[in-house]
Amino acid sequence: MGLTLLATLRGIPQLYYGTEYGFRSTNLSKGDGASRKDFPGGWRKDRKDLFTGEGATAHEKEIFEHACRLFNWRKTATVIHEGETTHFLPRNNTYGYFRYTRDEAVFVFLNPTRKDVRIDWEHYSECLKDYGSGTDILTGDKVAVGEEFKVKAHQSVVIELIPTPKKRTKTTASKQPVAAKTKQPKAGKVTKSR
Repeated sequence: MGLTLLATLRGIPQLYYGTEYGFRSTNLSKGDGASRKDFPGGWRKDRKDLFTGEGATAHEKEIFEHACRLFNWRKTATVIHEGETTHFLPRNNTYGYFRYTRDEAVFVFLNPTRKDVRIDWEHYSECLKDYGSGTDILTGDKVAVGEEFKVKAHQSVVIELIPTPKKRTKTTASKQPVAAKTKQPKAGKVTKSR
């Protein structure tokens, strides 16, 4: 979830090497750097090569794939680079916020709890009024705003929102613009225009 925050909040994300594989210090008294002196791979004695992913654990692969999807998407996500942010107060230890421009919006929801959580769409309605669906960029799953959607324990979602099409009514469809008729000035008169 930390990677999701870094990739979707304002600013330029900076990662310490190994974060993309979930490295962390086992002895905090020596500081985090003590556990990252050597990045596994490239030496004969190394049992795994994380430069290629060979020998990575299932957990390391999961974190790396998450980071790749997230940061590759971020490269072209104008809404993240240029968008505004609207934060919502955390509820039940979950956190949601929107990144948006005039043309695009992304909803980010983080569930650090130990249980699956249903998104309360009503709580976020202020930012969802023009959107009816979206796509979770991490999984590719389609999401219908307003319908039940659960976020698994210790997971996050990043939903690219799709605007709801505007409905045309009979009155708006029949009101076609009418060309304004202009009077031709009489010969010899000077007319001023504003």
